[in-house]
Amino acid sequence: MTNLVNTLNNYLKQNIPNLTIENDLFSSSDTEGVISVHDPATKTTQEYIDGTSESQINISYTARFKNALTSREILTNILNLLDGLKLVDTQDGLRLKVKAVANVQFIGTDEKNNSFYTSSVNVTYNSL
Repeated sequence: MTNLVNTLNNYLKQNIPNLTIENDLFSSSDTEGVISVHDPATKTTQEYIDGTSESQINISYTARFKNALTSREILTNILNLLDGLKLVDTQDGLRLKVKAVANVQFIGTDEKNNSFYTSSVNVTYNSL
């Protein structure tokens, strides 16, 4: 599933100038940017008689910036870009359909007064 997340993240980086996006954790306590975290459990939603199936996974995007407005704007841009998007993940050989499922939500601040916001998408995928 890492490639699936990387496919989405690469798409976002191509469409949002200067976006810093990492998987799972911020690389340092000073990093401003976004992390993507995928739900470790995949749910098969549909199995077909020919042996193919359709599955889903949720991916959350969390932003950390000193400026709360920047966090909200970047996550809103991410949701707008991904909602309804159809992509091909060539690394995993998958067709992806993305849907926004959680609007931008405030989480809190840290000891450096950075603001944290999160949002999430659902990805439905099947083999090419």
